[in-house]
Amino acid sequence: MDQCALPKRDVAPTTRNVPKTTLCFDSDAVSVGTAAMGAVLSYFWEREDPQTDIPDPQTGLTQRERQAVVSTWAVVKLDAKRTGVELFMRLFEAHPEYQKRFPSFRGMNLTELRGSTKLSAHATNVMYSLTGVVDNLEDPECLTELLRKLGENHRRHEITEKEFRDLKVVLMDLLKEKLGEQLTPQGERAWNKTVDLAYTFIFQGLKKRETSNDLKVVLMDLLKEKLGEQLTPQGERAWNKTVDLAYTFIFQGLKKRETSNVTQQYASVA
Repeated sequence: MDQCALPKRDVAPTTRNVPKTTLCFDSDAVSVGTAAMGAVLSYFWEREDPQTDIPDPQTGLTQRERQAVVSTWAVVKLDAKRTGVELFMRLFEAHPEYQKRFPSFRGMNLTELRGSTKLSAHATNVMYSLTGVVDNLEDPECLTELLRKLGENHRRHEITEKEFRDLKVVLMDLLKEKLGEQLTPQGERAWNKTVDLAYTFIFQGLKKRETSNDLKVVLMDLLKEKLGEQLTPQGERAWNKTVDLAYTFIFQGLKKRETSNVTQQYASVA
């Protein structure tokens, strides 16, 4: 008998019975309906939860923004090596002068470079670094230390803030292409905030010096301020080399004077 059929009405010759009513449920329909209702309620609860939109006091990122970055990066890093290679290929196509900053890539045309195992290795390493940044968004102390160290490492190679900013433009365009509709306007804003946050601490590492009163540091900062965009990365490196060259001879003169003074003092004592 069909469990959901309407109940029959039994009528005796002398007595008319009131029909009994039975409620019947389709278990599959109930399950689907319950799941759908739960999803709807979860959606509104999440949107209305004030905790998801409170910026972290150290990073400035909200829980919703962190989740947007984490979830989209999970998609991108599935093909980390190829994405990393594409990132650098686009950077070098837009800024050919940056390719010369890498001794291993010098002299290669773009076709050779794309198939280079050295580029694949470097690109993979960079993607791992980006994954480290994303993985530590919930740990501000570790994140800031990681990023400052990254800046210090790049300072040794004389990488400039402009080069990092140019890389951001390429990275954002690549994310849009790779993710398509999965990168919502909110997600794009979250990525912009995250990269800007990372650059804040990376640039601190770039600017770190052993001695803050170093005359060379003061001079280079003054040149950057006065010349602005007229001081290209190549020009800045040329100035650094020129000052270092000047210091070589200045320090030689200082050492000769110190040696002469010591000799004279020894002679007077003797």
